[in-house]
Amino acid sequence: MNRKILYILVLLLFFAACYKDGPIISFRSKEKRLLGDWKVISLTVDGVDSTQYYNDSCGCGLRIAKNLYEVMGINYIACKGQNYVPSKYFSANIHFEKNNNYLFVHNESNLSLHFIGPIAPGEFHWRILKLTNNKFSFECSVNNKIYFFKLS
Repeated sequence: MNRKILYILVLLLFFAACYKDGPIISFRSKEKRLLGDWKVISLTVDGVDSTQYYNDSCGCGLRIAKNLYEVMGINYIACKGQNYVPSKYFSANIHFEKNNNYLFVHNESNLSLHFIGPIAPGEFHWRILKLTNNKFSFECSVNNKIYFFKLS
């Protein structure tokens, strides 16, 4: 009888770990789930689909990695056109804030390129909406506009 209860608890725990915004229980930390290459699959600005605009302007993905000093950072990758050099155009240091529900992004780049919302020079707080091993979505308010990114 005790084994049945144990099996039921394990089964309930398994189902509780799967929900729409990411796992309740994960063997990988948020930081480890965040590290890697991400492709922008959807972008809305104030509820207006701006994915095609983003793809036409640069189509860049994001690489989130740690440097030699274990500091997390972001770089553009796989950009369209020859005018984009990933490490040159967007390089920001990031860290988690507010119970790991936000990423603080600090980008000191002073290049005069057409940047899009929270992927620009400055300081931003990206509110993490979903973070699994292969899906990442966040929103950020910039100049009274809400940017909503979905990446995979």
